Amino acid sequence: MISTLIFQHRRFFVCTLLTGILLRSAFIAYFPTIEDYDTAYYAEIGRTWLHYGIYGHHYQGIVTPTYSRLPGYPIFLAAVFRFFGDNHYLPVLLIQLLADLGSCFLIMAITFELFGEGAALGAFLVSMVCPFTANYVAVALTETLSIFFTSLSLWAAVKGIRVSNNAKARGIKWWFLCGVAISLAIFLRPDGILLLMTLWIMLSWTMLRGHPTLHLLLASAVTTMVVVVMLAPWTWRNWVVFHEFQPLAPRYATNGPWEYAPTGFDRWFKTWPVEFALLYDIYWKVSSQPTEKGEVIDLHAIPPWVFDTRSERQQTLQLFKQLNKTLLLTPKLDAQFDELARQRIARHPIRYYLYLPILRIADMWFRPRTEQLEIEQHWWRFKPRGESLFSIGYALLNVLLVIIAIVGMVRFRHVPGVGLLIGYVIIRSAFLGTLANPEPRYVLECFPVILTFAGAQCYAIWQKGFFTRTQ
Repeated sequence: MISTLIFQHRRFFVCTLLTGILLRSAFIAYFPTIEDYDTAYYAEIGRTWLHYGIYGHHYQGIVTPTYSRLPGYPIFLAAVFRFFGDNHYLPVLLIQLLADLGSCFLIMAITFELFGEGAALGAFLVSMVCPFTANYVAVALTETLSIFFTSLSLWAAVKGIRVSNNAKARGIKWWFLCGVAISLAIFLRPDGILLLMTLWIMLSWTMLRGHPTLHLLLASAVTTMVVVVMLAPWTWRNWVVFHEFQPLAPRYATNGPWEYAPTGFDRWFKTWPVEFALLYDIYWKVSSQPTEKGEVIDLHAIPPWVFDTRSERQQTLQLFKQLNKTLLLTPKLDAQFDELARQRIARHPIRYYLYLPILRIADMWFRPRTEQLEIEQHWWRFKPRGESLFSIGYALLNVLLVIIAIVGMVRFRHVPGVGLLIGYVIIRSAFLGTLANPEPRYVLECFPVILTFAGAQCYAIWQKGFFTRTQ
């Protein structure tokens, strides 16, 4: 029992918990991020819902409904603003601190269920001192709460799988909890649906291997039904307001069917970038909405590998010169970018469909996780040198953590339930490779799995070393 484990090692838990609280409090005190564009937009939706009763935003001075963001985080902000006042973010960050501590306990519970007491202690320690999840406590975005509900869903699924191995038990309560947790993860981020997809694949594979079919079908049915029921009000609202079947959120985060989505530019952008810093240089400076002008793009910031030929270089630079004049990506310009993308894909289809997705995935996993620390993102320029050296050290720490986790995955790959965790990391990473914007924060929902295996492997290393010394 987890409670027994905590009582037996209460000094360890108290010290580790205090360390975790201090680490997260330091991020809140010194690196709070509450002025991000996405934060402001989430907050505007929350305030509009709170004060006008409309889930929307101000569009050309008029309160207008939107479905660009799922309702989880805006409603969370609205609830906090209701009790503490508009734009009071300290309570938001403190609640996120508690949620992240809860994630650490859930990671420990997952590890305990799969690998036992010692590994659970290792996972608790590693998750408490992990700076890559702790720093997002200080960021008013969905990541911390999303990690919590991802951890909860994985724990419930692991419990359900373990119970299903008993022919007399069905574990319906665990699958019900899993469905609720997945639904809440989806309400925060639409890619939370990948949890349900992973579960379907894992249960199908388990049934093919001859495990009790009835129990697994029941598990899939219960989890799916809970998700469908919980998403139904949001889906119905979108049908009534926008006359569209939209159970999640639009791929391009448009506010409604009337808003233009720059699909051509996105497609072109996916034909060459692999580095997060290029989003600052180009991607985020482009706007397709007349109410929100973009920024001038430095043509020297466009790297040489964007062009396959001299004529393509001239054509691309001409398009950006036009874009810099209007600061607006019009449908006509977007169509021209789309034609450029079509030509580049036709010349190098393997690059587009294989190499670049792999490189984007690698960048999201292994680049320095400093995007919220307000330091230079072009770390390879060594200007300033201290920030670059810190970024390199931070990246090496992240690489070490991931490598230890991968070793743990190989070591414990035959443990029942492990396939679900590994499968989720693979499926989510593959999905992220299809996006045009490789943001490192998008893999954070995989960190409950990474920390589980890293903690278990660290304990195995410590145990081997300890017993070797005492023999």
